[in-house]
Amino acid sequence: MDGLLIRDRLSWEGLRRVLSRATGRPEAEILPLGQGSVTDLAVELYVHDVGFQMDVSLYKLPAEGHEPLAFAARVAAVAGCAVLHAPEPDWGCSPTVWVLIEPDGRSALVDQVDLDAEDIEIDLRTTRALPVSSFGR
Repeated sequence: MDGLLIRDRLSWEGLRRVLSRATGRPEAEILPLGQGSVTDLAVELYVHDVGFQMDVSLYKLPAEGHEPLAFAARVAAVAGCAVLHAPEPDWGCSPTVWVLIEPDGRSALVDQVDLDAEDIEIDLRTTRALPVSSFGR
């Protein structure tokens, strides 16, 4: 399972197009969780009212060769808007920290405004560089 948050709200068909281009899979194989066959890419979607509006969880992505931050960067580029992804576990970040990835490929660590809020809002004043170990991925 992999997940990310997309800043802008897309239609279901728009999200399928973005995920198809980012994964190289046909749109017909990208379906809501619980629908389709065991080989389809299953998508669980939660929509927020403000902040990063689409919380997307993906199931049945290939484990081998799948680099989560590179995938998130492809989604940002194809969607044309920023996405958030959780930092790598070995970075030692708190649960309020996200990796912000812009459509042009720039990325940085940022902090969530309120961890207890249902909506995911980011304080852009907290923008800072990713750990050196993440470069070149």
